Amino acid sequence: MTADTSFTQSTFAAVVGADYVLNGFAGGSLTFGAMGGILKSGISFANSPTTGLFEGTTVGLHAGYVGDKIRLGGIVKYDSLSMDYDAPTLEPFGESTATVAFSTLGGEIEAGYNIMSGTTVDVEVVANYAMTDTVMEAWTLQETDIVGLGQSQRAAIGVELSSDLSNATTDISASLTIKYWNEFAGENTVTVTSFGSEFDVAGSTTGSFVEIGAAIDFLQMSGFGGTFVGTWVSDGTSNSTNAQLKLSYEF
Repeated sequence: MTADTSFTQSTFAAVVGADYVLNGFAGGSLTFGAMGGILKSGISFANSPTTGLFEGTTVGLHAGYVGDKIRLGGIVKYDSLSMDYDAPTLEPFGESTATVAFSTLGGEIEAGYNIMSGTTVDVEVVANYAMTDTVMEAWTLQETDIVGLGQSQRAAIGVELSSDLSNATTDISASLTIKYWNEFAGENTVTVTSFGSEFDVAGSTTGSFVEIGAAIDFLQMSGFGGTFVGTWVSDGTSNSTNAQLKLSYEF
């Protein structure tokens, strides 16, 4: 017996932040920054009326260094979300809705090394490590108590191709990145207590996937700039796409 558990999830985020750039540090530039904003995400299933709507806030700190051939960066982020859960098929038996609180603490570091500088294209080897810890606070539905934990650790290796498209008034760069990720320590555990009996439901999320990203950066002489990033991720059975737009102004 097989069941189609496929789902669609859409996410929206609005984030503001500030960066401080220290030029001339160790022959390059050092950046510190902070950010904060709101998140909203909805999930629906292909063969079930069950839905979930996530809303909440996100805050983070990041730092980075760019030198002649070396690039280093890192970010730490905390998300606090609530989910409005709705399972209409449970209505005949009692409660069918609940509000669930989630918190996630995560971070990622990235390193890059330029292996070739050409007249039109630069080639850089990149490596990443990322981790997250998620807590699902205890909630109750139809006299059943539920609490969950999630952990993820993953690493990636890849290559980035970049090109300088600047003109007399605007600095412009474009890049294409291909990464192979391996999630080597991923596990989700849910503890269910119903009528005095307790049991755990656990699932492993280890595996590999490919990420392809494209980005365009621009900075005008006036100080106004921005970055557009689009990514596509696939593990061979499921796919996801993501687009981000960042606007900035340098004082």
